[in-house]
Amino acid sequence: EDFNCALADTKIARTLHIDLEVPWFLDSFGIDRGAVLNLEAEQKFGRAKFVAHIPCSLKYAALGEQTVPRLQAVMEFGHGLFFNREEAGNDFLVDMANDNGYILTAMDW
Repeated sequence: EDFNCALADTKIARTLHIDLEVPWFLDSFGIDRGAVLNLEAEQKFGRAKFVAHIPCSLKYAALGEQTVPRLQAVMEFGHGLFFNREEAGNDFLVDMANDNGYILTAMDW
């Protein structure tokens, strides 16, 4: 998903939505509040959703249109138990990423 960084309030250049196959150590799949860690079970794989937000400042730096900020960190945002990866797109995080050269990431488990 691409955004127009030339617009005044746009701070994210690109958002990547990714679906990963990951090792699964719970006894069930999905958002099951009763799922239990089971290290003795046969190895299974499950699907996990992942998002990465690339700020406009890093796009401009990569294209040589500005030199600061350069990539400083890839920040994994832990959204807690009661929300999902969309929370990594909150305004305060997007502002911080654009100002400081961070790529924001978050994952649903």
